[in-house]
Amino acid sequence: MCKHKGVECKIGLYVNDNPIVERLFYVDRFNPDVRWSVDIVECVVDITNQIFEKMKMCDIINMQYSY
Repeated sequence: MCKHKGVECKIGLYVNDNPIVERLFYVDRFNPDVRWSVDIVECVVDITNQIFEKMKMCDIINMQYSY
């Protein structure tokens, strides 16, 4: 029997279909109308773009150190 309350949600960050981070969390009083809200989507896209840019810069810096 599950002790968690609310709706189970999952967030994941993937690079080339490979999972980098996946987390399950539960949301009390979940409002399904906001699931595809423009605000939510824009925020998630901004956050993931920042993460990918940081990862790309770290890769570039590491490649430069290799030479």
